[in-house]
Amino acid sequence: MFERLKRKLLFSLAVSAIVFLALSFYADWNDLSQALLDFDWIYLPVALLLALVNYGLRFFRWQYYLHQLAIPLPWRESVVVFLAGLILSVTPGKPGELLKAYFIRERLQTPISQSVPAVIGERLTDLIALILLALAGVYAYQVGLVPLIIAGILVLSGVAALGVPGLMSRGIGLFESLPNCGPIRTVRAKWV
Repeated sequence: MFERLKRKLLFSLAVSAIVFLALSFYADWNDLSQALLDFDWIYLPVALLLALVNYGLRFFRWQYYLHQLAIPLPWRESVVVFLAGLILSVTPGKPGELLKAYFIRERLQTPISQSVPAVIGERLTDLIALILLALAGVYAYQVGLVPLIIAGILVLSGVAALGVPGLMSRGIGLFESLPNCGPIRTVRAKWV
């Protein structure tokens, strides 16, 4: 399965790159060519290196979460699952990344409910990092402090709620009781 997934992943990356380039050229060739001429190409290797370090650190965080959850996914296969999740991260709200839990289940027969916390942990730490970056922007530009404080309080409250036993089950129960939320029961039953 993972060999097939690797081929599909590489194919998706290649098609995405081609579509991106085609749309870039189609959008406005004159502006694009001028931007390319004005770009200081000495910074390209630095930008690529920083992006590689970013994804490397994110992969090690992913591995750490899997280790903490006692999910013995080998490194090579974990890289494939991690990269597949990155491709799926373009879905609005990033729910496509939950497919990483499905891939792990297919490989190790691990219940999805055991591996989903790794994906949720990634999103939460990303959200906290974004708030910290926004804090730097608020400090630099002296605007937007109140919305940032509200967002920070909401995120920290959500993180604290995750640590309270039973609270998340009650929260999911509330969503299940709302009209048109029957699919949540079905998904929850399949995950457990």
